[in-house]
Amino acid sequence: MLPTNADLRYQVARLSRQISAQERRLQEMRAQLHPLQLRLDALTYPVLTLPLEITSEIFLHCLPVVHSGVDGISTSEAPLLLLRICRQWRRIALSTPALWSRLGIDVPRRENHATDIVDTWLGRAGQCPLSVTVKGPIKYTEIDDSDLFFETLCRHAPTIRSLELEFDLDDWEILPQRVNFSALTELTLRLFQFDRVVDECPSDPVEMFNDVQGLHRLFLSQIRCRLVVLPWQQLRSFTGQLYDIFECMEALSLMPHLTECAFSMFLDEGGFEGDEAQVFSHPGIRSFTLFRTLSDTEYLAQSAELLEFVTFPNLESLQLLDVDHYDHEILHSFLERSSPPLKRLVVHPGDDQGPTDLALTTQALHAHLTELEIWYPDKSLASLFFNSLGADASFLPRLQELSLHCQGRRAEASVGGLVGLAAGALAKRGSLPGAAQLRKFRLIAMGTFYAMLSQAEMAPFRRLKIQGMDVFIGRGRNNCLFDTAQSGNILV
Repeated sequence: MLPTNADLRYQVARLSRQISAQERRLQEMRAQLHPLQLRLDALTYPVLTLPLEITSEIFLHCLPVVHSGVDGISTSEAPLLLLRICRQWRRIALSTPALWSRLGIDVPRRENHATDIVDTWLGRAGQCPLSVTVKGPIKYTEIDDSDLFFETLCRHAPTIRSLELEFDLDDWEILPQRVNFSALTELTLRLFQFDRVVDECPSDPVEMFNDVQGLHRLFLSQIRCRLVVLPWQQLRSFTGQLYDIFECMEALSLMPHLTECAFSMFLDEGGFEGDEAQVFSHPGIRSFTLFRTLSDTEYLAQSAELLEFVTFPNLESLQLLDVDHYDHEILHSFLERSSPPLKRLVVHPGDDQGPTDLALTTQALHAHLTELEIWYPDKSLASLFFNSLGADASFLPRLQELSLHCQGRRAEASVGGLVGLAAGALAKRGSLPGAAQLRKFRLIAMGTFYAMLSQAEMAPFRRLKIQGMDVFIGRGRNNCLFDTAQSGNILV
């Protein structure tokens, strides 16, 4: 049955009364809200009462130490995150140049916004020294104008202190020439997915860093020195990644004032014929490292072949990190030939090497060595080493830090065996007149290589701890299975 006119008028009147009542209630609530809002607006959050200098300093500590990738432009991290909190924090962040002094940008990921991001970000840094990382390739990405991108980057070049460029061979021709990098001290250049085919190497060298007078630290990955015009004479630190032996020798000869040098090397399959007349001597190098690099292709750079053809008479630190193609005789010959004042030695054989069987009777080690790190020590080496360490004050007389890393390779000393040898030798060492006292001892088991150790076996190390020695036995910093502060049965 359809409602009558009277019913409709009644319903309209009822709803109108309800709306009027709600409107009156809404007005009352607004009247209550107004004074409360005035009181709230009169209050200030304690954090907003801090002096601007303090807030700026806190903001700087909010910057991530490392980013998950090359690109560090994220709204979930400082400094961009700070812009989203409140107006006052945004003003403080934008007026703190140091917050914007570090930029990492992945150009293909940012595409057409890359140029604007670089200009805006670095513009906020003002005159602060800049650290800039640019990941390519650039030329064939969706970026509107690669020339404009480099023009923008070069406009900020006078304040860039550290620069890292990763680019493709096709980007080589669009790199600018002779840029004003007056503040540049550290430079890293990487080629993206380079297969080391000589015919594809660019013929014209890059000249954009020719006039950099303050540069002292250089890192080149897959780029031969002859492909970059640089003030080579002034460089103090150099790293060459994915090099062959000829490129290593070329680099050493170009930089006579080097004090620090590192290479990851390919084994020269063509055969580098050498004799005593071809051994290259570099008197400036104090620190030298050979390390392992897995390239983007199938190449694995982990050779120590260079040791056969160089002499470093003033070497103080030598690190062989996960490298092959050497044995104790090659290393012994290198040290004897160089006769360096060596203070630090790290011997970490690669996968193709057996346990370390370094002849530690090498006279070149005795006089100055203070820090020794050995990976995968051979059983006979371990026995000889600790017997000499505990009985002969003239054996490594200045040694203060000793680290041993174990993995369970064939003929390698076991963790339990090393613990037994070390316990007695370290205790005796403390009473040898004329021998330096060890300040630090590390025994680290790699992977699943471990053993059960009793409290009795650990007792000597706890006594050493009480006497002031820093002792660690375990499987890594985040998985410590023995520390002298712990007790009970220990799994190492």
